[in-house]
Amino acid sequence: MRLHLSKAFISLFCIILLGGNALRFIPIQFLFGSVNAGEIFLYVCAIFIFPLFFSRLLTSSLYIVAMLVVMASLFIGLLKWGFESTAVLYSIRLLMQITVAALIGNILFELFGCNAVGLAVSTSKFYFYLSVISFVILLAFPESTALWAVLGDSGVEFSGDPHSGRLVSTYFDPNFFSAIIALPLVLAWNLYFRERSVRILLYAAVMTIADLLTFSRSGLSLLILTSICLALVSIPKNNLSKALNKSFLVLFFVALIGALSFFLFPELYERLFGRFVDVGSDASALARLDSFWIGMKLIAEEPILGYGYNYGLLASTSERGLGLDSSFQVLILNFGLVLSILTVFAYVLWTINTSRVVKIRAPIEVSILWKQLTIYLFLSLLWASNFNQLIFYTWWLMPVLAGMFYFDSFRRSHKNSSAME
Repeated sequence: MRLHLSKAFISLFCIILLGGNALRFIPIQFLFGSVNAGEIFLYVCAIFIFPLFFSRLLTSSLYIVAMLVVMASLFIGLLKWGFESTAVLYSIRLLMQITVAALIGNILFELFGCNAVGLAVSTSKFYFYLSVISFVILLAFPESTALWAVLGDSGVEFSGDPHSGRLVSTYFDPNFFSAIIALPLVLAWNLYFRERSVRILLYAAVMTIADLLTFSRSGLSLLILTSICLALVSIPKNNLSKALNKSFLVLFFVALIGALSFFLFPELYERLFGRFVDVGSDASALARLDSFWIGMKLIAEEPILGYGYNYGLLASTSERGLGLDSSFQVLILNFGLVLSILTVFAYVLWTINTSRVVKIRAPIEVSILWKQLTIYLFLSLLWASNFNQLIFYTWWLMPVLAGMFYFDSFRRSHKNSSAME
């Protein structure tokens, strides 16, 4: 019974993740506007699944710390600014996202165990399907404003940026999609070089083309940085040249597919090149700079404890009409320096402890997957999140947290088995 419910829940999670913001076509009206009906349904189902993993989650330091930080931030906001329905509801939403991710991570460990290759293949396959759906959206709506108009006509409140000829995916944002798909791309290419599977090659090639069609500076640079860092940490001490050659094949094949695509469609090459060259005069880049200085001003007003989760969004909205672009600024703005530093410290400590267990107890495939997730997450936080609110973006946050909880389950299960030996 438990296994069937777990499989049903993870299937629902995949459907919701695949639908993304496209599920806004089935809106639910809340106090602050329409919300994603699929997302709400996922949270409701999580409440019923939670008792099956009650003891496991309440003994997870990763889960407890994450929940306590969010609740502490909400409490600070309530004390400082009083009850604000939007901020409170978004705090509850974040708590539910963490809970869903914890449930999915534990279920993944139950289903896959140490079969990291099977997990990586399933992940690559999922994002391959997402890329195919994204191509269909691009063909149907080459101008994103036409899609936003359809949403508006359907009674859905959605204020997306105008994108011309860019792959926005079901997440309705090319930059977020590009940052999200960087990890599945790395998984797929590394799987191909290990397995030499034509099916995996198809997954990797399609996702690569999809990523290129986003024309996202932050996302594509994240992919390149992740590939390079993985290449460097994968170098064995006794065979430097062979490791370098094999690791950098990922970048070579990405570049090869990109070159072939742009040879067939030279205007794409010109546009992508222009996106990187004209950063200084690009409107979106200048808007991010403006966002940065507004963020610094707001942080200086409440530096220690912050505004409280999502109370910071209300403050930035009053200044510039929307939220800040930098995830780090959003983190400090909402949680303040104290909770932010404690959160980073807890994450680093958890990473060190998990790395020790993985190094000693994990099979080579699990160790490789751990390196891929850790480096991707590290670069996402330090690099990509500075250009977009990646950290709190639903369709990035839940899968990444699920990966962390998968390894948290691995760490705790092997620590327990070590204590028994």
